[in-house]
Amino acid sequence: MSENENVNVNNVESGGGQPEGGQPQQEEQKKRKISVTFNDRVEEFRSALQNTLNETEFRLFIADYGFDEARVQVGMGKVNSTLKARQFQLDERARYREAVREALAKREKANETYIEFLPNARLAFQDNPEAYELLLLDGKRARNFGGWKAQVERFYDKTLNSETILAQLAKYDVTREQLEQGHQEFQDVITATDHKQSVKADAEHATQLKNEAYNDLVAWMKDFYKIVEIAFKKNPQFKEKVGIVVPYGI
Repeated sequence: MSENENVNVNNVESGGGQPEGGQPQQEEQKKRKISVTFNDRVEEFRSALQNTLNETEFRLFIADYGFDEARVQVGMGKVNSTLKARQFQLDERARYREAVREALAKREKANETYIEFLPNARLAFQDNPEAYELLLLDGKRARNFGGWKAQVERFYDKTLNSETILAQLAKYDVTREQLEQGHQEFQDVITATDHKQSVKADAEHATQLKNEAYNDLVAWMKDFYKIVEIAFKKNPQFKEKVGIVVPYGI
């Protein structure tokens, strides 16, 4: 199983929508398995290197094959770097999830305000097909972000920049101040969405750094274990000090 992990953007942003057939539960179980595997592997490496540093006799054996105390400390440094990278990744993922929640909350608020304007606007321009089309009042509201953004942005742009439209809306209890407030809520959504995208990139970069640190550690430990196998070929039980299971026969 690969140890590499990527931020699951679709799962975070779905807002709770789940496919049928138990797929979300399977994905969650897979995530937990990946996390446990990563933590267990790094802990195995840490324990192996710490035991090597603690056991003088063991360390002297492998020192003859190029793994002296200084080199083992290099490996321990890689363990610490990997753990640090993992914590940074978790921090960035948490920051991304918070940015997603903030953007969704702001969009929900802005959409509620925008939707409240539509019935009055449709009444105000029911006999004015040109204005009706200009404000995109006909048809259903888009559910995807791009379509929603286009509809809302055009509505505020055309209403706030036309005294004629504003005057007609005022007859139906829609004021400039209300529209300006709604427009500000819309702008807040755009700002939050841009921020979310930036934080997403940070989270993905943090995952890349964690993966690189982990892969470097794994490569180093492979060499370490190879040397242990060679150094203790005649004393195989000593290999268990670094977690290599050796069958024991009487």
